Amino acid sequence: MRPIPTNQTKLGLRLTTLLFIFGLWPNTSLKRTYKVYSYVLHFLTSFLMALTMLVKLVNNINNVEAVMELLYPMLMVIAYLLKLLNYYTFGENIVNSSNKLLNLQLNNNRSDGKIYHSRLSSLTKLISFLYCVSNFAWGVACSKTFLGASIDLPVSSEYPLNWRENKLYFWIVYLHQSFSGFILVNSHIGMDCFAYYLMGMTAAHFEILQSHIQLIGSGIDEGNRNDLKELEFSSLSIKLCIDEHQQILRLVRNIEKYFSIQFVSQIFLSGVILSGGTFQLTIITPSENLFQFTFIVTFMLTVTTQTLFYTYFGDGIETTSNLVSNAIYSCNWYVLPASIRKDLIIAMERVKRYSSITAGKLLSLNLALFSDVCTCFYANLRLIIYQTLCVLSFCFRSSR
Repeated sequence: MRPIPTNQTKLGLRLTTLLFIFGLWPNTSLKRTYKVYSYVLHFLTSFLMALTMLVKLVNNINNVEAVMELLYPMLMVIAYLLKLLNYYTFGENIVNSSNKLLNLQLNNNRSDGKIYHSRLSSLTKLISFLYCVSNFAWGVACSKTFLGASIDLPVSSEYPLNWRENKLYFWIVYLHQSFSGFILVNSHIGMDCFAYYLMGMTAAHFEILQSHIQLIGSGIDEGNRNDLKELEFSSLSIKLCIDEHQQILRLVRNIEKYFSIQFVSQIFLSGVILSGGTFQLTIITPSENLFQFTFIVTFMLTVTTQTLFYTYFGDGIETTSNLVSNAIYSCNWYVLPASIRKDLIIAMERVKRYSSITAGKLLSLNLALFSDVCTCFYANLRLIIYQTLCVLSFCFRSSR
């Protein structure tokens, strides 16, 4: 079995270990056994959970409230299954992307530690927050079974067992759904957070590259402009920076290629769930169904935060890659001979084409995309409020 690399960061080690436990980190020597374990785990949990929800949705297709209650959890499960399919399809490539990041980490020197650890600390806090919120949301959903007015499942589903009248069947169904939801939530967040980790640390390496470029020619002044050792060192530094830039670009292309399905499903999921969840909040009041109201609000916040993280880290890659050309201009190029300056000009022309990550080659992952999603959500909210006021106005006039 291929061991999980122990020389990576603590956050990277935690994320890869979590993915390994949930069958999403492929190995070589025990590949068949591990695949069987992964398929069985996710078939008995997330796939069966999605199937029972789908059956419930079909059986209540004429009930608007039941459809709206099931729609956004069902969409979340579908998005999760798409991300799962992405990991099953590109598992080895995703592992290779992690190895590419690890190779960049191993090339860092001590002076790069401040940039690296600052970005890593922010990532750790954000990912920990997302894990806490997601598990809290699922905990609320599980607790409503016992604290609500009537006994119900965490997520409305159709099981081939009479669990409402048989206590044993109830516990079988409840434990299956609770465990399945736990696997689904943590696997879902694990896949998302690993993408955040790769994008966040890639942006950090662009910042480190900028610091390396700004040091070019720093050992040369008017007194030693003809020092061959310093000139050779500056020329070698330029070559190393170009090589480092190419490694980072290859990592960016890998992230875009092997996480594209994951990006598209998350953007689509957030847009639909924000609209559907808003509609549900207009027909549910906290005094009538506190747990359902809390679950919907928490769920919407989680999905919004997930999308924000994708666009935030994608925007970070776009911004930091665009600043590499500024770093070249900020180095001591004016003390270098013409031959080395030509190399810098060629390098500057290349880095002008800044890197960006897209979702399915259609949408650029940046904060402008998140703004568009929020604008769409706001437009839907205004429409729902307007329709609600129209209905209330009509009812008031009819009563008079």
